[in-house]
Amino acid sequence: MLTSIKCEKFHQQIIAFRKGLNVVVGDDLATNSIGKSTLLMVIDFIMGGDGFLEHNHDVVAELGHHEYRATFNFGGAYYFFAETLEWPT
Repeated sequence: MLTSIKCEKFHQQIIAFRKGLNVVVGDDLATNSIGKSTLLMVIDFIMGGDGFLEHNHDVVAELGHHEYRATFNFGGAYYFFAETLEWPT
């Protein structure tokens, strides 16, 4: 189970997940472009997907070089993985 994602580029640098259903919602003002879809694409990326790189060129180019650190819990044992994203400037 994915338990957290950490990135220095996030407004909230650590995003924690709980067992069960986790929901990504916007703010009380229903503001667009605050990162809901981007977070879902980051989750896909750390799970091995390439949709983030294929469909979010603008986000990737804007953020530049950075790293996503993910923590998983499998059977009570914690595993830590990092995915580095390098984009030509």
